Amino acid sequence: MRIEPIAAGDAKFEKLASELGSAFMQSWWLNALAEEVERLGVIAQDGQLIGGFVLHSTTLKGVSCLANPPFTPHIGLFAKQNSSNPARIVSGTKELLKTLVEYLEGRSEKIIDIRLPFTYKDLQEFYWSDFDVSPRYTYRLDLDRSEEEILASMDPKTRNAIKAAESNGIEVIEAPEIETNISTILKERKAKVRLDLLSKLFSSVEAQNRIGLLARSEHEDEALAYCIIHGGESYYLFGGNKSSGTVGSSGSLIMWSAIKAAKSKGVKTFDFEGSMIPGVEKFFRGFGGELTTYFAIQKIPMAYRVAAKIAGKKF
Repeated sequence: MRIEPIAAGDAKFEKLASELGSAFMQSWWLNALAEEVERLGVIAQDGQLIGGFVLHSTTLKGVSCLANPPFTPHIGLFAKQNSSNPARIVSGTKELLKTLVEYLEGRSEKIIDIRLPFTYKDLQEFYWSDFDVSPRYTYRLDLDRSEEEILASMDPKTRNAIKAAESNGIEVIEAPEIETNISTILKERKAKVRLDLLSKLFSSVEAQNRIGLLARSEHEDEALAYCIIHGGESYYLFGGNKSSGTVGSSGSLIMWSAIKAAKSKGVKTFDFEGSMIPGVEKFFRGFGGELTTYFAIQKIPMAYRVAAKIAGKKF
C-alpha cells in the first residue's frame, strides 16, 4: 500500500470520494479550496485506487506545518474495505494507518497537526510512532425522528430559548449574501474569518447541498448559520451571533431552524462539528446530540514547544 498525489479532476478519485467520502472530500468543496488543498490517493498493492484524504501545507507560528485544509474539520480519510471478516477489517485499517504514518513522517514540514474522521478509533500506529494523540469532541444529532422527539431530547433551557426567540418576533430567512451577513453579525466581535474563501466555498455548493439562514429582528440581523450536506449528513460549517457571550435565544432559534431545514432535505444526522470552547460546547450540548469522540494527531518537535513556551505561547 502507498500514497500518491492526485490531480484535481481525477475521475476515479472523485467517483470513489463521492461513494465513500464526507462532504469535505467532494469535488465541489475541494475545487473551491483550489491551491489550499492537496489531494492524496491510497493505492493498494495491485495498483488500484482504494481511498484518499487531503492535506494543507501551511505555517504555524512561522514554522512549516501540515494541517487540515481551511474550514475542514479533518483530513477526510476514507478507504474501501474488501473484506467482511472482522479480523481482516482491523488488519486492513492498521495497514492503512501505518501507510499514512510513514507518508506523514516522510514530509518536509516541521510540524504535523491534523484531525482524523470520528470513524477511526484504533490509533496505535500513531502511538507507536511517537505522535501525540488527543481526543476532541463533537455532537451528532439523530434526525431520523419526529421534530417533537428531537425537541424532547433537548435541554429545557434550549427549548425555552427557542420559544423566547419566536415570541420576540425573531424570524429566520434564507441568507442572501454570506460576506455581508457575516460582516454585519460579527463586526463588533472582531472575529478573524476568511470571508472571501468562506463565500467561495459556500457559493460552490449546489442549493440542495447547503443551508444558509439568517435570524432577523425588526430588520436587524441577529444571528446566522451555514451548513453543508452530503450522504445523509449535515455539517454545521459556520455561524455566529451578535452577542460575544453565551449564545442567546436568536442563536438557539437559528440552530433549530438549520436542524429542521436539514431534516426536510432528508438528512439523517446533524453534526455540530465540535468545539473546545466551553461556552460553545455547552450551547451545542443543549440540542441533545450524541457526544462523539474524534482524534487530533500531532508531532511537534520539543525545540518548538520550548521556544513557544519561552515566548508565552503554545502550540
